[in-house]
Amino acid sequence: MGRRGCSEEWYRRMENAPRFNIEDHDYQTEGQKYVWCKGLRFARDEKTGYYLNSSNHVRLHVFVWEQANCKVPKGYHVHHDNGDKNDNRLINLRLMSRREHIILHGKNLTAEEREWRRRNLAEKARPKASDWHRSEEGRKWHKEQARQLSKKMLAQKIEHICTVCGKHYFSHHHDGKFCSPNCKTKGRKRTGIDNVQRICVICGNTFIADKNNKTRTCSIRCRAQLRKKVMRGEMKRSDMFKAKEIQNCGTPKQLTLGI
Repeated sequence: MGRRGCSEEWYRRMENAPRFNIEDHDYQTEGQKYVWCKGLRFARDEKTGYYLNSSNHVRLHVFVWEQANCKVPKGYHVHHDNGDKNDNRLINLRLMSRREHIILHGKNLTAEEREWRRRNLAEKARPKASDWHRSEEGRKWHKEQARQLSKKMLAQKIEHICTVCGKHYFSHHHDGKFCSPNCKTKGRKRTGIDNVQRICVICGNTFIADKNNKTRTCSIRCRAQLRKKVMRGEMKRSDMFKAKEIQNCGTPKQLTLGI
């Protein structure tokens, strides 16, 4: 055993590991287990094929690009142009957005790799994600996201034009149509969406009225007759509100209100 409990063979491998500087543009690994760069040791991950420094948790190709340029911006990846993970030359590294990088690698997947990803997603990723979203931590995360989204939407005001009066107004809603409740009522009356067909309690004729209106007679004349009958005691006052609605004219839904 050598220093710090490590074997002499391990130290020999470390001493023989390739060392290079960022300026060495002709650098290219040949599948070695360990390489050194700027005093940092990078070990090759047999599963992914990337070289990783376990102390700083940074991959070799990312470290090389950052040393020559700047820190990788959030939402961006460093891509190997020729697809060879052993070729970490600066000329072979290119900065790409995360979306472009995922799409590019997705096009190069084989049928077996695609099937493995589908099976892994269905058997492992989705059940764990579902369990997390149901957990207390997941519920807190959703509440926080909803709060931030609501705050963001309230901070934004979109200009609209009222479809009734033509007035310009600002609203937090993306599908605003009316500038006020009055214009909304007028707009609904114009479209007839709230219209229903009723039977007059006096003459039995059908007429159209707004469903929010309590009118149960087809005309002023019938309404006057209804009042006289109520005053004479021939009809109860409650009968004034027992007209039969046989059809909703605004929508195809059929309504039948009992007498």
